[in-house]
Amino acid sequence: MANLLVIEDEPLLGMVLEEALREAGHHVCGIAATPAKAMELAERHRPELAIVDVRLAGNGDGVALARALVGRRPMIILYATGDCEEVRRRATVGEAYLPKPYKGEWVARAVDILLAADGDAAIEPPPGFRRLEFACGGRD
Repeated sequence: MANLLVIEDEPLLGMVLEEALREAGHHVCGIAATPAKAMELAERHRPELAIVDVRLAGNGDGVALARALVGRRPMIILYATGDCEEVRRRATVGEAYLPKPYKGEWVARAVDILLAADGDAAIEPPPGFRRLEFACGGRD
């Protein structure tokens, strides 16, 4: 069971993700709508993976937040967003992205792929799932 952090400012979508991830056998340590709340939850719960939306409440920037999270400690980042172009253009950390709209089960499947030690080819990638082209720890 992985410890996951959901960073999503749409409350209903956050609940859908939490339910799908729990059904897939994961623990969700919290749902954050703002970068400040995400950093607080990450410090307290030390998640293995964060699911990050790009546009957050209060003009929050998910791409900058992902850099800050990974800068504090190693963490897998899955961007789940309607703004994949922004991820491709600006992200320097993270493993993959999944475009909105998506189903909760698709996010759970993407998480399972990213957590698989060998990049388990037996798991069918969800629609739109793409790995980022740079090393997961960041790019220069």
